[in-house]
Parts: sequence; structure tokens; C-alpha cells
Amino acid sequence: MEEGKEKGVFDGEKACLLVKELRKSFESGKTRSYKWRISQLEAIAMMIQEREKDIIEAVYKDLSKPQLEAYISEVSRIKTACSEAIKALHQWMKPEKVKTGITTYPSSAEIVSEPLGVVLVISTWNFPFMISLEPVIGAIAAGNAVVLKPSEVAPASSALLADLVENYLDNSSVRVIEGGVPEATALLEQKWDKILYTGNARVGRIVMAAATKHLTPVILELGGKCPALVDSNLNLQVAVRRLIAGKWAINSGQACVSVDYIITLKEFAPTLINAMKEELEQFFGKDQIKSKDMSRIVSPSHFSRLSKLLDDDKVSDKIVLRGQIDENQLKIAPTIILDAPDDSLVMQEEIFGPIMPIVTVDKIEDGFDIIKSKPKPLAAYLFTNNEQLKKSFVENISSGGMLINDTVLHVVTAGLPFGGVGESGMGCYHGKFSFDGFSHKKGVLYRSFNAWFGSSNSNKHKSISSNYGTGRRNSAPLDEPSSSSSSSSSSWSSSLLLNQYHASSSVVFRVHGNVYPVGFYNVTVNIGHPPRPYYLDIDTGSDLTWLQCDAPCTHCTQTPHPLYRPSNDLVACRDPMCASLHQNEVYECEQPHQCDYEVEYADQYSSLGVLVNDVYLLNFTNGNQLRVRMALGCGYDQLFQDHSYHPLDGMLGLGRGRSSLVSQLNSQGLVRNVFGHCLSSQGGGYIYFGDVFDSSRLTWTPMSSTHYKHYSAGPAELLLGGKRTGIGNLNAVFDTGSSYTYFNSMAYQAAISWLEKELAGKPIKQSHDDETLPQCWHGRRPFRSIHEVRKYFKPMSLTFAGGRSKAQFEIPPEAYLIISNMGNVCLGILNGSEVGMGDLNLIGDISMQDKVMAFDNEKIMIGWALADCDRVPKSRHANI
Repeated sequence: MEEGKEKGVFDGEKACLLVKELRKSFESGKTRSYKWRISQLEAIAMMIQEREKDIIEAVYKDLSKPQLEAYISEVSRIKTACSEAIKALHQWMKPEKVKTGITTYPSSAEIVSEPLGVVLVISTWNFPFMISLEPVIGAIAAGNAVVLKPSEVAPASSALLADLVENYLDNSSVRVIEGGVPEATALLEQKWDKILYTGNARVGRIVMAAATKHLTPVILELGGKCPALVDSNLNLQVAVRRLIAGKWAINSGQACVSVDYIITLKEFAPTLINAMKEELEQFFGKDQIKSKDMSRIVSPSHFSRLSKLLDDDKVSDKIVLRGQIDENQLKIAPTIILDAPDDSLVMQEEIFGPIMPIVTVDKIEDGFDIIKSKPKPLAAYLFTNNEQLKKSFVENISSGGMLINDTVLHVVTAGLPFGGVGESGMGCYHGKFSFDGFSHKKGVLYRSFNAWFGSSNSNKHKSISSNYGTGRRNSAPLDEPSSSSSSSSSSWSSSLLLNQYHASSSVVFRVHGNVYPVGFYNVTVNIGHPPRPYYLDIDTGSDLTWLQCDAPCTHCTQTPHPLYRPSNDLVACRDPMCASLHQNEVYECEQPHQCDYEVEYADQYSSLGVLVNDVYLLNFTNGNQLRVRMALGCGYDQLFQDHSYHPLDGMLGLGRGRSSLVSQLNSQGLVRNVFGHCLSSQGGGYIYFGDVFDSSRLTWTPMSSTHYKHYSAGPAELLLGGKRTGIGNLNAVFDTGSSYTYFNSMAYQAAISWLEKELAGKPIKQSHDDETLPQCWHGRRPFRSIHEVRKYFKPMSLTFAGGRSKAQFEIPPEAYLIISNMGNVCLGILNGSEVGMGDLNLIGDISMQDKVMAFDNEKIMIGWALADCDRVPKSRHANI
């Protein structure tokens, strides 16, 4: 870039202009968008992939760093950081939901991650790409404009960084400034929204002083003397190899987290030193100065500094392993010093090189006092099998990071922060911590002008409450049936309640939607007083029915109808209904008058809200229309993935729990605890609560006791084309709401191999340009329906052996294939292992088409039969 190339002329004026340009870009709003952030992260990933060889060559020029070490510490680390950010960015950007209290009800609250603005990253030379780009990845992921100032001590790496950023990234928001002290000074004179500096404590103080003038927050990674406390109770060979890896094999000790010195027992020291000499020879050979697996010292000035440490009169007679020295090559072979005085240079300053002092103590616990006598280190290491010593070390030693029985690896562990404490630094980064470090956490409370507790609304809700109970589950649930007189309705209601588990009616809802191209099914449910229609997606993966709710709503999306306005009839925290939603978690009643909930779905959307009671207007197959008081979720905070979003009013939870609608209807004596559906391959169909069909017409198998929350028929065997595959014990769950079926990796690969053999020689070939689903095939001309290709495919089936006899669930071609918009036939069975389902197998909507499904929660059975799903049943015991 122009600024980076004009060495020596980048002054305060140019620095000021640069910051103004970047701030203008930031204030335009483009860096805040997910699209911009992900595009830049993907550009960095491409940059590393395409220029990997150039990066390794630049690091070799600066440090003679071995190729494998350069790949692991520079290339691989950046790839990993970039991949993690790309995969997690949606989740990182999601506001964090916060519960609100009864004093602000109805309300919602969240913590929003807001980009800081224009940030400065000043990196160091020892890992010139990793230390430069990992903070930049975090700053970009957080939505900031960034200036990177790489170290002039690694000139080849600095020049390549400038070139790469100029050619791969958006230069209106991401820039590199090369140079030394004058350029760094000019940058530090400007007002930044955050500064991250990696280097030594002396320069760290200069950076912090400059930041103070503008009240700019800083992250400082400063290093220090990192100790390794080595007990005699250990696996000696393993410990020594790990110590060598964390000292000499990591950039010849030129790393802020490398072992700076060892503390061990006086009587154990000779054993430890002998083992280290033997293993060093195994690592680097007898002539270690010539080893190609060891980096050189970065510069003549650093080489001179290390030489002075060894020339100190206080340690000259303490060297027990004197490594060779080659000033021309800037190399120093591994050197060990035993019991250097505490006031010697090697024990007073961070070594940052291949010299290892060993300090001996009479008791291993005495090592704690030595560590505490020095500034808090960036990392502290302990090697022992003594569990009590481990516990004491963690509790009593303060350090930026800590690792037991190894070195350095905590830095590359996903989910752990990297940062110092005290003089070793402040703040942290790595992964999500980088994103957080470059974000402002903004607390937001949402309220509306709707006076839900006003006089007019209070009167209205009071009348509802008097008609439909006071919140107790045993209160009268019914209004008068619309087709009967009041006297007969009273008699009829009493009869229902007296025969609670012999309910003779059912509720049927028409279903709209399809597997493809719509991708979901929904039903219309009338809720409220007066009743209003809402379109609800159907889902057996959760129990709770919820509506997007004007409480007010934090992240409500486009809805087909006006947002639901909640009643004042809150479900209390101690209500059994609330307890059923939180049965597998520790839930504290912070607000006794309300029940908070959060539902998270597999495709990464969620709903947060409170539980309320309201009235459902339901039509029963016996001809009665009843208003039934039941609980539902007032969802005031929804989060959706862009690619999976579609307009909806809410979700109809059809799980097995107490809060599902069929369970609530059953508890009030209105229907049997049976839920089912019939989804038409032509689109549409129906769902039902209660008895609809003659159960003798269905094939039945017991529900599994393992998956008590889901509709699982237990272990199944996969048959392909009617033939056994040997793949059994499949954990199979019937998952209404999942458009497609998911097999685990073994079953999926078996199905793919079988299909490849079946289709060999057939006039259909695999399509590589149709991305509708992973596996698609094209013909000589576009297909218009499954019937045109059905002859090329054979049925699959799952056999369940949980009952008295085996129950076979057949999946014909039309129940695992779709015709894409391109006129290709695509496989509607996906690899569940690739999307985090592990060994679970989900039977999705596609495979349940044109079958009536029955989930009997009283008899704990699952049934199915072929059916005409376009014909909605009008009464109990309808024909299938």
C-alpha cells in the first residue's frame, strides 16, 4: 500500500488522514453487516490457502523457522482461527438474552455486541503472521475497521502482510502500515477506539500512555518469565519431551509463552538434567547448532543481548550444558544453567531465547514462593502426578494462563482465552474472546406504549379470567358449546370431566405447506379473546406452543398476522407447567409471578419469552366448538438464521411433555393423549389430537424409553430394496418439522453405495450443478414428477423389533425423493453426522408423506398406515 511503501514519510498528518478515511468507512455502516464481515473472513481464508508457500518462505527469511514449525504455528493457526470465526459468526453476533422482572413486565432485554469503530493492532516479530492476523480476524468479525502495524524486525513478513492485505481485503476498511518507531509513534498519536499491542512491557507502557490521552481501551500481551514447576512424581521422559517442545522447539525459545525457567527439587535436578541432555540429542542431533529443526535468533541485537546473559560472571560457572554459538548464523544451541543467582541477568529479565535456567528447592511447595516473588507471568506450567499439588498450584499461582503436565498447548485450545495479568498484560483474545475484545456489550431494555395493565384492558381480561378459571389447572376449562343450550352443555361438560381419560372426541387441523419447495408445514390456530388466527409451524422436537409476542418484541420477524398481544394471566414460576419446561436444568424462580422459558431448535433459531394462559377456540369432531384455556409462550425475542427463515406467527409444539397442547387437552378431559398427522405428498394434509382412526388398522411399535422427550421407536434395522444391510441398532426418531430424513454416517453411506449400484446403466446421471440437495441426478430432459423416475428406484425400509412382532416402516421412492426446480431428482435423505446429529437418525416429513401417523402417549406406542391425506376426517373412527 502507498503508506506502507513510503518508508520514513508516514507522519502524524498522514496517520490522521488514514484514521479519518477508515472512520468514514466505518460510519457508513458497511462493516457492521454480516455480509461484509463474512466476506472479509472468507477472503483471509482464501489468502492463506493461496499464499501458504509465500508465508512459509517469508518466515524462513526472518527467522530461519523450519517449514513444519512455520506451517503449524503460522499457517495452520490462522486457518483454524478463520474457520472458527466463519462458522460461529452468526452465533457470536446474536444478542445475548437477559431475563426481565415483574417490575418491567411486559418487557424484554438483551446484550448487544456492538463494534467499537476503528481499531489499531500492533504486532510483534516472533510469530509475524499468527500474532498479526488472529487479532485482525477478531476485529473484523466484530465489525470494526482495522489498521495493522506489523513489526519491522521481521521485514520479509511485514512486506508480505502489506501486499496480502492490499490485494485480498477491503482497503477502505482494512489497512497495513509498515515501518518502525516513527510510524508507530505517528499512529499512537491518533484517537483509536481500541488498541491491541503484542510485545514487551517497556513498549507496552508507551502504548498505554498514548492511549490514556484519548481514553482509548487497550489489550496488552506482554509476556514475562514463564515458570515450569517440575515435581519428581511424574513420567520423566514425557515431561522432558514436553519441556523441550515448549522451549527450544518453539522458535528457539523466542515465544512469550515458552518456558523461561524450571523449578525442581534439589535431589531430582541431576536426573532431570541428564534426561534433558539425552532428549535434546534425540530432538536436534549431536551437532545441535546445525539442526534444521531449530530457528535462528531474529537479529544481531537480540543475539548480542542473549550473549550478555551467558557472559554474566554470576552464571559463568553455573552452566551445565553449554550450547554451541554461531554469531554469523545467529544461532545458539540449547543451554542449561543450574542455580543461577536470583540477581543474575538471566533470572531478572525475560530470556526470550534458547537458554534454560533450572532453580532447585528443598520442597516442591517452595517453588510457589519463587514464582510469587516475580511479576505475574503470561503462563505457568506444572508437571506432577500429585493431585493435591495440582489443586494448590491452580488456586495459589496467578498467571495469564496455566497448563498442567504440558506446555504452550493451552494457547491453541478452542474456548480458552489468551491474555496476561499484571505486568504480563491485560485483556485477552483468541476465538470468541477476540470478538468480545473488539466489541462493546450494550445492554438494551425494550418496553412499549401498550398499557396492558390499563383499566380497559384490565376489565376485559378480568372477564376472561372469570369465565375460564383463575390459573389453577383444575378450574373449569370450558365455555358453552356453540351448538347446544346452556343446560345441556353443563351436563355434557360434567360428563367429560367425570370421564377424564375416556374422552370420545378429537380436534383436527388442516395443514398447509409441503416438503419442497416450501420446506415447512403449518396450521391455523385461533387464540385470544376475541379469537384471532395465527399460522403455526408444526414441530415434534419441542413441547411448547409459542407466538411472536408484542411484549414488546426484541427480534420479532415478519409475521402473517399482527403480533400476539398477551393476556395478564401469567403462569407462575412454581406452577407444574413451568417446572415441566425446566425439568432438566437448574431453574431458580427469580420472579415468582412469572415463568421464563427459552426454546432452542436444531437449525439454530430460538425463542425467549414468558408463559401465559389464554383461550383457544377449537372445533371438535363431535360438532362442538369450545373455548379452552391453556398455556402458551409469549415469545418476545426470536432469533433466526437467514437461510432458514420464513414468515411465521409462532410454533405449535407437539412433543411428549406436559406443556404440549395435546397433553393440556388431555389433562382437562377433552381428548385422549394421542397426537398424529397425515402429510400429503401433493402438499397439505392434517394433524389431529385424540382418537380419529380405528387403531386396529395401523401397524404399531412401542416407543423407546431411551428418548423420552422424542417420538422414538427405538433400535431399527435398515433394509435397502428389501434386502438386509447388516446395519442395525439405529436410533430412530420420528421428527415432524424436519423436512428431510437424516441417517447417521454409516447408514447414509450404505444408502449412497446402494443407489450408485442401482442407478448404474440407468438413463440418469449425477448432477454436479444442482445444489438443491447434496445428491441430485439429471435425465435426458427435465423431470416433472417423481412418477417419471420411480421405476429407477426401489423402496427402503426400517424394521423395528421392539414389539411382539417386527414392525416395518416402508420408505418408497416418493418418500425419499424430490424433483428440484431444475428438473432433477434429488435424494431427500441427508447425512446427519455432518450436521452434528452424531449417531441419531431422524425420520423427517418427506418419509412420512401419504401415511397416517399416530403417537399414542397413553399406550406409549407409535403407529402408521398408508392413507389418503387429502381427505380430512370429519369424525372419530374415520376411514383411512
